Amino acid sequence: MKNEYNKCFKWCVARFFIIKDNHPERVDKDLKKQAEKLNWEKIEFPVSLQQITLFEKNNQDISVNVYGYESSVYPLRRSKNINTFSTEESLSKHELYCDTHDSVRIELPEPNTMIEFTNYNRSMRVPFVVYADFESFITPINTCSPNTNESYTKQYQKHTPCSFCYYIKCFDESVYKSKPVTFTANSEKDDVAKKIVDMLKEDIKKIYKTYLKFPKKMVFTPEDKNSFNNAKVCHICEEELKDDRVKDHCHITDNKVIEVKLQLRFVDSYRFMASSLDSLSKNLTKEQCKNIGKYYLRNDLDLLLRKGVYPYEWVDSIDKLNETQLPPKELFFSRLNDEGISDEDY
Repeated sequence: MKNEYNKCFKWCVARFFIIKDNHPERVDKDLKKQAEKLNWEKIEFPVSLQQITLFEKNNQDISVNVYGYESSVYPLRRSKNINTFSTEESLSKHELYCDTHDSVRIELPEPNTMIEFTNYNRSMRVPFVVYADFESFITPINTCSPNTNESYTKQYQKHTPCSFCYYIKCFDESVYKSKPVTFTANSEKDDVAKKIVDMLKEDIKKIYKTYLKFPKKMVFTPEDKNSFNNAKVCHICEEELKDDRVKDHCHITDNKVIEVKLQLRFVDSYRFMASSLDSLSKNLTKEQCKNIGKYYLRNDLDLLLRKGVYPYEWVDSIDKLNETQLPPKELFFSRLNDEGISDEDY
């Protein structure tokens, strides 16, 4: 407010009662009349934050909140709570806390409502892992138009598996040599889903008979026994060890490491890495592709690490896999992503 006597506070409060769009910063006759209606007893100018309390006592129907600005707005003085409360009880509880603590309220969970991690077997390294993926023919589905007045899912494509690749990885390469296993359908009659199950079952049976059916005995030296007896904390859950401690070892290499229950468990990559395979593959460097890099030359690996430049909707039959040249660029358009590919990708 424009004035010569450091009475900005006085004129700002008065301006609240007389809204003026044209030059609100000017002290005019109407503003002075409004200011005279307020009680300024014992108020000294310029007004300090401490004196605002006195002003509120003099004028009990007025509350003053003061804010500062430095990059952002922040409170300097709070007269009354800016929040609203539906009952006096909730307001009283808030004031009891707010008047004695900082602006952030700490709220701890109720007893017996906390979730704790208990599946420690999920955090342990398993002896064998199978990585698998399908490719599919995408064929159109002819359906009637849905009722738009109700919730519906529009089905317009069917994904029929046409090929797969899986890779069995052992935690110790000296125990089991891994290699990719691939299969591509030769005709429309090939049941690709059944084929991968049959081939996996055969490989897993061999692994079980060779490495898991007859586990190696534990080699437990006097030093191991001494460490076992003197251990205070479990190396898995980090809780205090009691009398029920167990001697665990790897049934494949006889090393003293934890062996988890043997079972097959399917995990989709999206369940623990919330991103598409395309994004995940782009985040990998060639040096990180240690397993797949063993089976492909550098140029082939560069091509293999790319994902997405593929005419998914054009490949709708076995015959398309036998084509000897690329389809036109426009046939790389994806209805799912609602986009095609760039000239560079093509």
